[in-house]
Amino acid sequence: MNPEIIEQTFPEELYKLPPIPLIALSKDWTEMTSVERDLLSKILASIKLTLGNVRIVCCQSIVKKEIASYQPQLILAFGVEILGIKDLYEVNQLDGIPCILAHPLLELDESSKKRLWIALKSLFS
Repeated sequence: MNPEIIEQTFPEELYKLPPIPLIALSKDWTEMTSVERDLLSKILASIKLTLGNVRIVCCQSIVKKEIASYQPQLILAFGVEILGIKDLYEVNQLDGIPCILAHPLLELDESSKKRLWIALKSLFS
């Protein structure tokens, strides 16, 4: 086989997946209620995303090394601690990746939803 033909037929760019948003949840997906899933779907819809075009991880905390392995476009964390970031409802940067931390989905009241929307709006406008 001719390696040049193979490289031209199967370029490396074909297999590189673009970065996608990372959604970090403090609760296991199987334990989430329909109310939580609906709320998450609505939050994602507000920024023109769906559950189908994000990566969801369930954990209590994330460290930089894990984030590097996911190579996300951005991070939305609900009740998850990201080491090095303290401010809730603000667009923070972690190695150039925008991150927004929020309370767990069921703990979001009207005030925190407004603060989350302001942060998302500043990130996506």
